[in-house]
Formats: sequence, structure tokens, C-alpha cells
Amino acid sequence: MTEEQPGYSPEDRVTNPVAVAGLVLAIIALLLSVVSPALSILVGVPAVACSAFGFRLHALGRGGRFPAAAGLVIGTAAVILPIGLYLTL
Repeated sequence: MTEEQPGYSPEDRVTNPVAVAGLVLAIIALLLSVVSPALSILVGVPAVACSAFGFRLHALGRGGRFPAAAGLVIGTAAVILPIGLYLTL
């Protein structure tokens, strides 16, 4: 991303440690969904919670929004996919 792109402020790129933790948990949850869907749900729910709190920090002006958005998308997928698998079986 360059500075010329409209809509991306420098505040959006600030490191948000809570959201980064949520993103890491979400990636782990997505990888765990291959092995155990139940573990994926157990790890994915805190990942979504961390990412949501990261968005709250962004609203307070204390962190960037991009890691929080990625954590929410990946974490939600890691929780919804195993639930869909359970419902189809």
C-alpha cells in the first residue's frame, strides 16, 4: 500500500497487538479444522472475540483495523465451517 491510495490512513496500519493475537488464533483455528472441528470451534471463538476487541481498540484510536478485519473473517470461517460440517453429517 502506498500513501497515494485514498481511504487508507496511517492509523489503519498501526500495529494492534490484540487484533494480531486474534489473527494468529484464527489461523490456528482454521488449521485445526482439518484435524478436529471441535477444537477449531474452541479456538475460533476466542479468535473472533480478540479480533472484535481489536476493532474496539481501533474505534478508540489505539490500533489499526486491518489485522482485526482479517482475524474476524478467518475466525468466523473457522467457526462456521465445522458447524456446517456437523449439520450436514
